[in-house]
Amino acid sequence: MRTNNMGQPLERTDQKPPILTPEQGEIPGYIGAPSTFVFHGYQPIRREVVLWQGQEVVIYDITRSFGNYPPEGWNKRITNESYGPLQSIGAFRNPYVTLDMFETLNPSLEQESPDIWSQIERDIKESGRYPMGDTGLHIIMPELSDQTQRMFFRMARQNYFNRWGTYPDFVWLPEMAVDTRTLGNLVAEGFKGTILRRDQMIADAPSPAYKVATEHGDCIVVNSDPGLSAVLAFHDPDAPTVMKWLEQAQDDLGFPPIIAVDGETIGHHRPQAVDLLKYLIHYDLPRAISNHTFNPTIDFSNLPTARVIDGSSWSCLCIVNELARGDHANHPEELAFGRWRGADRCSCDLPEDQGMAAEVRRIKRDLDVKLKTGITRVEEILTQQYPQTDDTGMQIWREEFIRWFSEQLPKLARGEAISSDNETTPAYREYFLLLGMLYNGATSCSRFFGDPNSIERAITNNNLVFVADVTGWENIRPN
Repeated sequence: MRTNNMGQPLERTDQKPPILTPEQGEIPGYIGAPSTFVFHGYQPIRREVVLWQGQEVVIYDITRSFGNYPPEGWNKRITNESYGPLQSIGAFRNPYVTLDMFETLNPSLEQESPDIWSQIERDIKESGRYPMGDTGLHIIMPELSDQTQRMFFRMARQNYFNRWGTYPDFVWLPEMAVDTRTLGNLVAEGFKGTILRRDQMIADAPSPAYKVATEHGDCIVVNSDPGLSAVLAFHDPDAPTVMKWLEQAQDDLGFPPIIAVDGETIGHHRPQAVDLLKYLIHYDLPRAISNHTFNPTIDFSNLPTARVIDGSSWSCLCIVNELARGDHANHPEELAFGRWRGADRCSCDLPEDQGMAAEVRRIKRDLDVKLKTGITRVEEILTQQYPQTDDTGMQIWREEFIRWFSEQLPKLARGEAISSDNETTPAYREYFLLLGMLYNGATSCSRFFGDPNSIERAITNNNLVFVADVTGWENIRPN
């Protein structure tokens, strides 16, 4: 029996044949394993509508297709500038590119750019270059309970299989927000690993990937290169220069670096990056590989161990920077996910004016506390009424929520009304919609920006206001 490089049999009914890599021929691989370039394909849900007591209610609408904003809407513009060009240069079928396609991005592309989406889908299925798994909503996973994390990871695998006919081995954690507990629940639900920044890891020796011990088994963490990723995100180098940097980084590190950026960076934020990537993946990388000056493969068979920096993310490095300056034993817990919690010591993207910065922190703290209060309350009500669990320890009502929410996600992504009116179980009919709204209200970009008038803030604020209005829970109403 053939095995992959972790010693596991290849005769899995849930996966396609192993991915081909041109430098070594046919070798076993993981579904959605990170390559030289990893692009995080995500756009926020810009319009939320709910059907409540027979009436459609617009919770928020940040499509902004008027004034100084693109008349075609942000989603359509970004698709035309990023995902369309990525498809046109063959990125979705290229062995040096891994895409993370968020579940809510797919229905948006299907609706607004069906021609582009059909080409992307064809490229992925024909090439077997499947994307990483995703969590359905762009939510800070370590902020959720164990049961809720496992629910989202389980839903991610089921929805991925329904779309692609196989199960993913790697999953993208939104904002690369991580702690060891999250990695354990990821493994418990069948994933094998994820990708983080290299500076989110604590290890004795440098490596392109590590094993992180969790209570549910080892989790593989592949590392992206912070420096090279920042260059692609914020500058416009040419392809030969980037190739030289990749080769030099491999010489310095002893392993191939990985560049990870948002998908909309290519084309939308950095228009020149489309041609840059085209030349890299079709000419410079193949030439360097054939000349044996660059080898983008990772040997997963004998990975060293490491720890993750609990509370870190790729877009809030306060805790990483604090630990770099001091003793790792003195964990600055108050900085964990400080960008979303509104931590006093976190200054990520805040105004220079201290009074305005303090107001942004106050808003973020208020929304963060009230989101968690609302989510916890609804989950406790459902658990009290339906305490039964399945043989994995998952609460039974959560399996029903996965079914319901998976049906609603495409509607949510397209800005159509979502509803739980058709649920026959009274508590599900009453609370599933409210819980789905609170989960969507926890979308990371809603509390990401330092502008106190950020339009994304409506994602959290308006969901909390609606839930407070219909339940009478004044302790979750934003101040």
